[in-house]
Amino acid sequence: MSRDYYKEPDVKYGRPKTKIAREPPPFFRTYDEEMKGWDARQFLRELVKLQGRCDWKRQRRKWNKKPLGWEGPPPWYSQGTPLFDLDEINKFLCRPPAVSQIDSTQNAEHALRLGMILIAVDPNTPDLAERLLTETTKIWQQHPLPVKKGRGRPSDSTNVAGIDANKVEEWCTHRIVALHLLRLNGYDPRKRRKQVAAWMFPEIEDQRKRGGKLDRAEKLLDEALAAARVIDAQTR
Repeated sequence: MSRDYYKEPDVKYGRPKTKIAREPPPFFRTYDEEMKGWDARQFLRELVKLQGRCDWKRQRRKWNKKPLGWEGPPPWYSQGTPLFDLDEINKFLCRPPAVSQIDSTQNAEHALRLGMILIAVDPNTPDLAERLLTETTKIWQQHPLPVKKGRGRPSDSTNVAGIDANKVEEWCTHRIVALHLLRLNGYDPRKRRKQVAAWMFPEIEDQRKRGGKLDRAEKLLDEALAAARVIDAQTR
C-alpha cells in the first residue's frame, strides 16, 4: 500500500542534478597515443615527471616569497629548471644498480647516503648462498614489497613487483596517467566523481559504469605510486 505525502505546489524536492561540464580543462589529455607500447618503467617515468612539475610549481611560488640574500635553488636545478625525468635523476645522483658489488669506501658511503642497504661478505664462506638468503629474508621482513604477487601466479620474466603485462594493459585502458594529472591539479575524484569520470571516460555513456571504471583507475594509480621505488629498482 502506497502512502501519500504532502508536497507544496511548485516546489521541487530531492538532490539537485549535478552539472557536468563537457569540455575538460585545457591542460588535460588522455595519453592514449603516448601509452601505446609503454612498459612499467615508462609509466613510472611519466608519473614522476608529472609529480615533479607539480612540486616545481609549488616551489617557485615559495621562492617568490624568499627575502634577498637567499642562497637559491638546490644544485639539481640547472638554470632554474629541475630534473623531472627519473633516468636523469638517477644519473645525476650516480645511483648504482639496485643489486651490485661495492668495492670502495667512497662508493659504500655514497650508497648509504642514497638509502641502500650494504651487506659485508667474506667470499671464502662455504655456505655463502644460505647466509645471503637469510639476510635477504630479514630485509624483506623489514621492507615488504608494496605490491605482492598473488598465489599460484606463474613466474614471468616481465613481472616487476607483481606487475605483469596484464597489469600494464590495465594501466593503459584505465588512463592512470591522465588521472594522476587531474589529481595533481586539484580535481579530487572523491569530491567530483561524476565530473572526473566524464572527462576520463567520455566514450562510456552509462554513468554507473563510468564511475566504476574511475574507481578502478584510482586503485590502479595508488598501487603504481606505492610500487614506484620497487619498479625503479627492478628496472634500473
